[in-house]
Parts: sequence; C-alpha cells; structure tokens
Amino acid sequence: MGRVFAAELKKLIKLQHVLLIFVLAIAARIVVCFVPTAHGHPYSDDVYKRYTTQLSGELTSEKMRFLDARLAEIQTLIADYDSMQQKYQSGEIGLGEYSNFTSRHGIAKAEEKTVMYLCEKFAKLSECSDFEREVFCDTDWADLFAENGYDYIMLIALLCIAVPAFDTEFSSGSYAQIAISKRGRSQTAFAKLMAVALAVFVLSMLMSVARLGVFAYQHGLDFSEKAAGNVLLTDSLGKTTLFSYFVTDALLKALAFLFYAIAACTISAACKNVTFSFALSFLVCVTPLFVLDNSGSVLVCASVLRQMYPPEMNIAAFVGISGCKCLVMGVPAVFLF
Repeated sequence: MGRVFAAELKKLIKLQHVLLIFVLAIAARIVVCFVPTAHGHPYSDDVYKRYTTQLSGELTSEKMRFLDARLAEIQTLIADYDSMQQKYQSGEIGLGEYSNFTSRHGIAKAEEKTVMYLCEKFAKLSECSDFEREVFCDTDWADLFAENGYDYIMLIALLCIAVPAFDTEFSSGSYAQIAISKRGRSQTAFAKLMAVALAVFVLSMLMSVARLGVFAYQHGLDFSEKAAGNVLLTDSLGKTTLFSYFVTDALLKALAFLFYAIAACTISAACKNVTFSFALSFLVCVTPLFVLDNSGSVLVCASVLRQMYPPEMNIAAFVGISGCKCLVMGVPAVFLF
C-alpha cells in the first residue's frame, strides 16, 4: 500500500501540477494580505493606542477607576457646552476661559467613544479569572482575527488538486488499466484520497503561515504571548495565547478543508467529468456558508471556516467528528472509482 500511495502522490505532484498550485495559491494569499483593509472600530485608533499604552500592564482597579473618572469628566465637559457658550456670549466668562474650555471640550468629544469603549471592555475583562488580565494595544491582533474568515483562494486551490486526481483517470483512458491492475481500483482510490488529503492539509497550513508571515512583517508579533482572552473577553480559552489561538484555528481550518477535498474526490469519482465535478464540488463547499447559521456547531465545517473558531467550541469533539466525516465521505469514493 505504501508503494501505491507514493506512486499516487508522485503522480499528483507531477501530472496535476500540485507544486504550481501551491506557489500560485500562496502568492495570491500574500498579495491579498498586503491589500489594505478598512476596519470599522468602535473607537479612535490613535486615542485607543495612547490610552492602552499609558495603562499597559496588569489590569487593576486603579486603572478602571481612572478611566471611569475620565469618562465622567468627558461627559461633564460635553454636557456643559451649551451653558458655557451662553456664559461667553453674555460676558460672564472671558475669552481665555472660554478658549480653554472649548479646547478641553474638543478633546473630550474626540475621546468620548474610545474611553467609553475602554470602560466597557475593562468591565467585561474584570469578570474573567482564568488568565492574566492585561492592558495592551490589541487592535492589530483583533483585526487579524476579524480577517481570518473563509478563504476562497484555498477553496479554488483544493478543487484544482482534488477534482483532477480522480477525473484525469477517466479522461485520459487509464482507468481501464487500473481496473484490471494487480492493486485494483480500491487500493488506488484509497491511495489517491490519502495523497489529496495530505496535499490539501499541507497547503492549508502553508496558507495560514503566509497570512501570519505578512502580519508579522507589517506589525510584528508583539503581544503574541498574551492570553487570547484579553482580546476576546472570555474565559473559554483559558491561558491560550494569541499565537496558540491562531495556530489552533489554522489546524482546524486545515481539517475542514481536508473534508471538503475528500468530498470533491467523491463527487469526481461519481460524476467522471472534470467540469461538472468542479462546479458541483464548489457549490457543495460554499452552500453551508449561506444556508447554515453561525452557531459554531461541531458538526459543521463552516463553523471554523467563516471566522476564527468560537472560543466555546469543543475542539476535541470537532476534530473527532470531522475525522469520522472524512472517513464516511471517503468510502463512496473508493467504491465509485
């Protein structure tokens, strides 16, 4: 069986141009990562960075009281604007005092949403207890997680690998020889599935590495050792770091794409037509994104492909169920080939 697998892997690499697909997919992923993306934050980036830098370190009650006091001051300045304007117009206060007030009022208006957001965030963070609660500028990591959704480049690449792996045998006429060979169809089909699964899993991981590499180039890996709960505001991840959270998500995405690749192989073995197999496989892979809700169910691969995996997800259950789904989906491919 080992020789059959090696032969099919070699065939996959040479005849299906897998290495070229790898290069093109990774290059496309890197280019897309460098394209600027506008992120809508509920705060001012500059103000947020200034406050989180000023308050960096362990979250303490003193820091929370400081922010609460600053928010109260801001709201007072904003509430007093009309009365101060009337006092200036009536001559009760001079130009100097009014100018000082308007300057402070302008700063207050610029900081209001950010300070309010920080107060709410710190309140939620204070309720967590399973990790070291820290203050740092997490905008870059939050944006990375927000961008890490469904990868259509990876989907197209896996279809380009999986579909021809079976369909080429029918279109080239070599299927008749396989049917009467010593190894037979079953062993050959199983070897093909294993070769495709390995290629797709490795490619998915490399795509995640490329994404993280671009992130490191642009922003560095500062705070990567901080607990992910500081960004996601939940105890569900325990002491899992930001880096570990990303890596775990990459592994789960690779497993989900592996299942889609095996599904594409089964469809190809059944349809025996490259064009139809490609189109049907694409629909099968993208339909769950639009039909199923975003509940984070361990039964659905889309749960980890839409976005970063939900912190409350049972990872062991997802891995086990996905592995069983891969086995069940692969069986028809062996019998239909």
